[in-house]
Amino acid sequence: MMGRKHGNKVKPAPEEDVLKYKSTHKEEDGPSKDRFQPDFSESCLENSPWNLCLANIFENDYVAKGHPILQVKDVSKHFLIYLRSLKSTHRKMATTATTGSGTIHEEGSRCNKIEKRRKSMSLGPLL
Repeated sequence: MMGRKHGNKVKPAPEEDVLKYKSTHKEEDGPSKDRFQPDFSESCLENSPWNLCLANIFENDYVAKGHPILQVKDVSKHFLIYLRSLKSTHRKMATTATTGSGTIHEEGSRCNKIEKRRKSMSLGPLL
């Protein structure tokens, strides 16, 4: 999604940038293709002018790339739904970071490494 690769952590827009855009509504203060970061400060992401602008940027990029435009309105709707899943993932990662324990993926990876080490070690015959 707009410069984000699968598996990259989601970096929300800086709060001061979001607040400035909310007060000015000037294009230069808002998000862009280069500054494509969501606003997670609102409980309802669709209420954020920042996120609505992101949806518009995404929709325009989608159309410009020649994707089918049968239901352009749906593209924006799906984007906002996707933002909800990003917010949820971001919240889980932030919670994990503050508790100090790893994510489920990291814990599974750690267990796999330990198991591989156990299998690779030869114990030799017991005397």
